Amino acid sequence: MEGSIKAVVNDPQTTKGFVSSHVTYLVHIESLGYAVRRRYNDFLKFHDLLSARFGGMIIPPLPDKVILQGDKQQFQLLRMRGMEIFLCTVMKNAFLKSDNIVHCFLSKNDGWESAAKKAEAGESLGYQKWTEVLEHYELPENTEQLIGSLQTKINLLEKVQEKMIASNLSVIKTASIYGKELKKWCNTMFEAQKEADKVETTGNTDTRADHQEKMKNTMNAFDDMTSFQNFQPAVEKLLLHEVLRFELKQILELKKHIKKRDALMDANKRETNKLSTLEMEHLRLVQRGQPDKAEAVNVKIEDQKKVLEKSTLAVNTMTKGLFFAEVDDFWSRKIDSFQNMMGEFAATQHELSKRQAEMWKNYVSKLGYDVSTFLKNDVVLEKIIEKSSKEALMKNYKS
Repeated sequence: MEGSIKAVVNDPQTTKGFVSSHVTYLVHIESLGYAVRRRYNDFLKFHDLLSARFGGMIIPPLPDKVILQGDKQQFQLLRMRGMEIFLCTVMKNAFLKSDNIVHCFLSKNDGWESAAKKAEAGESLGYQKWTEVLEHYELPENTEQLIGSLQTKINLLEKVQEKMIASNLSVIKTASIYGKELKKWCNTMFEAQKEADKVETTGNTDTRADHQEKMKNTMNAFDDMTSFQNFQPAVEKLLLHEVLRFELKQILELKKHIKKRDALMDANKRETNKLSTLEMEHLRLVQRGQPDKAEAVNVKIEDQKKVLEKSTLAVNTMTKGLFFAEVDDFWSRKIDSFQNMMGEFAATQHELSKRQAEMWKNYVSKLGYDVSTFLKNDVVLEKIIEKSSKEALMKNYKS
């Protein structure tokens, strides 16, 4: 995370028009002093501009335009999370983050698109470095073999990623069900206590009041516990599920990139065959003593050479970009993405655990005890903790 630029997308605001309405989001990069409002369509245009400029590079994917599941609030949260992941990935790319299109998108509140379109590629440090890299990059001798191997691996990786997403979704659903059942149990306990309060007793009034106070604190504690549990599906969804989906999209983009390269190579072969056909026709006309027709064909040959040169450049750009930006750093980027994902998730769980621990500590205090009292005297709990610690140690040792 050191040296990375954190982008935050939040504060959705709806602007109503005569015919339709649209939502804008605050895009904020504090370390650079940038704060602008953008629509989702602005992100799409931004993505298209980067794709057009950085030939051969796979631009990070955006979240889906439409999300079918969930309510409006959840839709906004998922979209903002997806746009954050997109921007953070863009800002990790040394070529993209120093491009003037990116600067226009992040810094200009009004007229960013026209300014970005006017931004000359030649004035972009990122673009200059990118073209320089591609120009001097030497492809390996076994390029086609490596690409074939890569295709096999990403097909396997796609299946693994899909399984991880499905499994994570199952965890989210289970956590949501547990939260609902916990809420039901809390409501049942609350109703039971209301009924218990109606029972007339001849006992000490102070004792009864003390018991009622402790039951009230207990219900409040379990209500808080329910609230903490209800955070879990959102934490799982935003910090794990959306990142896993983003990674899957990147895999699919890589597959599309390879497929596009294959199409360019097929087109290049056709253009090469056209040139060969024209050259054979030119030779035949010269041998037949038809200089005028031969000259006309020669003009076509020169035009076809330009077409072939352009086609070959497109293939080379795509292939070099594929190797430099994707193949060479494929696993290092996967590891970086995984570490960031789990780092955010673990830090959030740590904070939630601290708050929950403090909540239970306060509850025990209201019962008139100290947490350590129960931990010292509860032999069963000690055995559970001891067993859990041993199992954790064994797992770490084996790994």
